[in-house]
Amino acid sequence: MTGFLASYYYFKGYDFRGHPGPLIIDSGAFSAYTLGVSIDIRDYARFVTEVEAIAPGFLFAINLDVIGDAEASYLQWRRLAIEYGVATVPVVHQNGEAPQAQIDRYLEDGATRLCFGGLVGQRSKSLPWVAHGLKYLREVSPDTLVHGLGVVEGTRASRLPWDSTDSAAGTAATRFAHLRLVAPGGRGGFVSLDLNSSTRPSRHEAELIRSYGIDPADLRSREGLTPLERNRALTRLAYRTVVREEEVENRRRAALRARTGSEYPRDVTRFVVQGSTSLAPVVREEMEHPYVPPRTGPGVLRTKGAR
Repeated sequence: MTGFLASYYYFKGYDFRGHPGPLIIDSGAFSAYTLGVSIDIRDYARFVTEVEAIAPGFLFAINLDVIGDAEASYLQWRRLAIEYGVATVPVVHQNGEAPQAQIDRYLEDGATRLCFGGLVGQRSKSLPWVAHGLKYLREVSPDTLVHGLGVVEGTRASRLPWDSTDSAAGTAATRFAHLRLVAPGGRGGFVSLDLNSSTRPSRHEAELIRSYGIDPADLRSREGLTPLERNRALTRLAYRTVVREEEVENRRRAALRARTGSEYPRDVTRFVVQGSTSLAPVVREEMEHPYVPPRTGPGVLRTKGAR
């Protein structure tokens, strides 16, 4: 089931009472760092403890990292556990060295899940490093779960053997009105839509949007449609395309397991990042009442431009 990642930096005042799963908490350290704001470790520890107590879908929280400093991040992870009794998932940083030393240290200290960072904005440079780390982790501790930070669905990075990933594709949909929808046919291709354009979607594009249960008219600025209503529709569509991509990827993984007779790669859970508390209820509604597309006949969603 597709999940939700909430950043403490944006959601520290949000009520997660009864929030369904899967739910993970991130500190938002990167956002704070780029804005020159600091996050108090005590406040973060208190927030994680509160969410864990009231949200039945809570899975885990990610360490309060020190951006660009793997050693300081390790000490923060230890401090959260020892001083505040808060278990978080550590992040393996791309610090110019091979990842084995960081992985070994966290495993020796009892970590059962690891995150890999550094994939946002520099995937081509990061992929070999991350793939090397994942291969090593599989060799030394195959049961350790691994989460990919900032992994966009449908990319080469998304096909690495993650147990879970997150991306801000849903937030980008409302900021830029640009969406990549999983194309029909179940092969994992995408159709890119620019909803800022003055051009109406083609018949095939509109048909694809409707296959997600969304009216194409609700995605474009028009008289009578408020910005919030439009952003809610964009958020709903973005979430549903992540759900569909997750299903396609897990079918691919199941076929690979059947072909090789291996138990790997395990199924992946995608997490949607949403930076707006006003739009978070849309994701919650989607999680509580998943959209089930209607059955369609052969060829109904034969969409041009799929790749």
